[in-house]
Amino acid sequence: MSTTKIGVIGGSGIYDIDGLQNPKWQQVESPWGVPSDELLTGQLAGVEMVFLPRHGRGHVHAPSDVPYRANIDALKRLGGQMSSLSVPAVRFATRWSQDILFWSISS
Repeated sequence: MSTTKIGVIGGSGIYDIDGLQNPKWQQVESPWGVPSDELLTGQLAGVEMVFLPRHGRGHVHAPSDVPYRANIDALKRLGGQMSSLSVPAVRFATRWSQDILFWSISS
């Protein structure tokens, strides 16, 4: 049986997810280097979720300095194998105006 886990990379200013249950920040090592920040895990509406602030909390990485490979690898390490990927610019909630990357991970 597979379990769906949602992976989210958030834009600037997104550091907390309203309604996330059992939130826990986790440090993840990657052969590609250190990710932008620790990853936030928990459950949202009963679905497991992994969230990573793309620029780091406090916007510590400029767009040209974001460790993209390390970020993707760290998300995969916390959620298993990526089963599908889409890269649209979407709104996660009306008060958030940043681009967010979503994918579903099966483990």
